[in-house]
Amino acid sequence: MTRKSEVWKHIEKVTNRCRICGVVIATKNNTTNLWNHLGTHHSIFRKPNASEAETIDVDDPGISGGKNDVSPVYNLLDVNLIVSIGLLLVNI
Repeated sequence: MTRKSEVWKHIEKVTNRCRICGVVIATKNNTTNLWNHLGTHHSIFRKPNASEAETIDVDDPGISGGKNDVSPVYNLLDVNLIVSIGLLLVNI
């Protein structure tokens, strides 16, 4: 069975052109540079130690689980927002 990378949902296979921003990405017969581009410029990451079918979009607030769980970042942002709102209410 041939493994197919999920990177091709975001990159045109023949031209290596990003479907999101249109940049052509240089490769050396692997998907490393393609994933690096998606992670750096579009916050789309391949989930480590998982099948290619699983990718992480850090803009998705429903992400949780695993050693790369981003939910603590959202929790910290939520806490900061709550504190900020509380401070605004106290000063009214």
